[in-house]
Amino acid sequence: MLLESIEIKKLQPDLNKSQKTISLPHKIIAFKDRNGYMILKAITGKNKSENHEYIKSFRSKNSAKQYIGWIIREYALCQSINDQTGNDRPCFLHTLEVCHGACIGRESAEEYNKRVWQFIDARPHFDQQDFIIVDRGRSQDEHGVIIIQNGEYYGYGYITSDRINLAYDEVISQVKPQQSNDEVHAIIWHYIQKKKGKIKCIPRDT
Repeated sequence: MLLESIEIKKLQPDLNKSQKTISLPHKIIAFKDRNGYMILKAITGKNKSENHEYIKSFRSKNSAKQYIGWIIREYALCQSINDQTGNDRPCFLHTLEVCHGACIGRESAEEYNKRVWQFIDARPHFDQQDFIIVDRGRSQDEHGVIIIQNGEYYGYGYITSDRINLAYDEVISQVKPQQSNDEVHAIIWHYIQKKKGKIKCIPRDT
């Protein structure tokens, strides 16, 4: 259950020990280099720069780097720009006619960054939306609700089944505010993808 996962991350109870050790300390961020090209980089710890675009969190740095490798191949990006080949110029993927030549100045930053943003815009994210995720509750006549406000996790709560059709603003008044972070976002997204078609997501304007 999604609410149980979030509570485990917050409270670290003795039950469900298999989940309480889950941590996603490594993440991928995107930012521009001095020439204006978007770089994908795996880092450990918090991202403190407002100029960096958060992409995704991982349990290991190696997993993050492997994912960057997949993005590079899938979106025809440059290995050298993303520090995957020791800054060889031209990069290996350019010799295979995958990279369009950003590493040797044949592709402009503007054209190159279009494909980076194509990936960023296609990745799972909440995109400044307001909506409610309706989950199972603690009993048959209850539902759990997760609130996403302005694209950020706001908090969770429980409401009785006869109140599930309340407006967004009415539901949020019954929700316990919580701190949003990358790990909770990852838990929520993994759950939505896993339960696609089986859970209800209600946007604010309904």
